[in-house]
Amino acid sequence: MKLLLGLVALLLLFTAVTLWRASQHERRAVADHPPAGQFIEVDGTRVHYVDEGEGPPVVLIHGASGNVNDWTFDMVGRLSDRYRVIAFDRPGLGYTDMIGRGAPVADQARLLADAAAALGADAPIVVGHSYGGSVALAWALERPDALSGLVVLSGASHPWETGIGTYYQLLSNPVSGPALANLIAAWVPESYVAASVEGVFTPNPAPEGYAAHFAPDLTFRRFSLLEDAHQRADL
Repeated sequence: MKLLLGLVALLLLFTAVTLWRASQHERRAVADHPPAGQFIEVDGTRVHYVDEGEGPPVVLIHGASGNVNDWTFDMVGRLSDRYRVIAFDRPGLGYTDMIGRGAPVADQARLLADAAAALGADAPIVVGHSYGGSVALAWALERPDALSGLVVLSGASHPWETGIGTYYQLLSNPVSGPALANLIAAWVPESYVAASVEGVFTPNPAPEGYAAHFAPDLTFRRFSLLEDAHQRADL
């Protein structure tokens, strides 16, 4: 009995420390990487965006596990001398509110199309990368009159047979997901995050300064980990 009570006490202590560490890491992520742009409210949902330049409007939609910093590292600067460039955080990532767990691409597309219209970009060129390519395609299907061009960069556009990996299966599971998100947010070392960023660019190296600018620790907040996994599972 004493052994059992001791194990329960250790489990409770580990749980308390895990929740504390996860909360501390989330606070530090927000402090280190505050919102890069501005906010607009669309039907009660707060959407974070960066808006730079003048000219024909271009909307940039980031991929899975990302945020607007993926675009502001280099692409916004390359385009803003001749376009009005609007980069959005997708729902549940960066600083845009969630719109329900695992928001389907069509719902995300409608939200961002409405946000663009509210900003005066009624028919932008819509650019989507990776998962954002799926959202861009959904924008074209859901609101075909609300864009003037479509650019899909390595977009997830076709069915695949293999399903999602074990990591995302566990993280999108309603039982194992919350527990795993707490463990990741609390205990995953920065070296693992850095290696993950490098892995995205393999066999090329990540651009110098990209990892620090991209702020992957924003995605390692618990609600973003869960939302990213659920979006991938839904896709």
